[in-house]
Amino acid sequence: MSKENYYLVLIILRKGKDVILISRGLIISKPKNINNGFKFTIWVTCLIHRYHFPIIILEAIIASVIGLIIKNFTFTLAMIMLMEVFYFSIAFHEACHMSFAKIFDVEVVSVSYKPYTIAGIRTNFSRDRKIAPDDLMAILFAGPALPICIVAFLAIIIKIIFRIIGIDVMQIGVFAVCVMFLYIDLLSLLPIKGTDGQRVYAYILKNPRYLKILFGTIGYYFYVRSGFEKIYDRNNS
Repeated sequence: MSKENYYLVLIILRKGKDVILISRGLIISKPKNINNGFKFTIWVTCLIHRYHFPIIILEAIIASVIGLIIKNFTFTLAMIMLMEVFYFSIAFHEACHMSFAKIFDVEVVSVSYKPYTIAGIRTNFSRDRKIAPDDLMAILFAGPALPICIVAFLAIIIKIIFRIIGIDVMQIGVFAVCVMFLYIDLLSLLPIKGTDGQRVYAYILKNPRYLKILFGTIGYYFYVRSGFEKIYDRNNS
């Protein structure tokens, strides 16, 4: 049995309502109560663990065997933790697409899942309203860009705190977590076929003026999310 057919057999056995089988994968409808980035992140993380469980179990077994061989179970726990960070980063990446799409009143209706790919998850938007090309490129760029900005900011804060309290040992661990968390985002920014970066770069090459608009839109997102917009409106009302 091929890898694709093996996974599809497992998926069919675990198929629930609002799940549509497609070629080498499936489409899962987003529940109506998933209406913000936090809930979407948790939902997608659960989906990954549900449908990706053969690989997760295999990875845990391999990490356990290596830990047993080298007699270091801290290594096993670290590997399992880094794998969980990776899966969570995929969910957070997609949640950034969703969160940014709400700025343009674009609704996420489902996710596509292909279990044997690196990331395996893709966010699908409603077709009831045509998305302007500029808006779509901003939504695509937000998926990898927002996590990189957020993690970079948090990493600087953590480094400053560690330096103040005199902790050096955990800095390597924090670095490893950051790299694992941003792996999928950095890969997504590369102009490789099928990535968000490839579509955005192609659009910028055709429309050079869009680069300034793109970074302005990202800045506006943080402006809105930080609450400064509400403070400004309150002071000017």
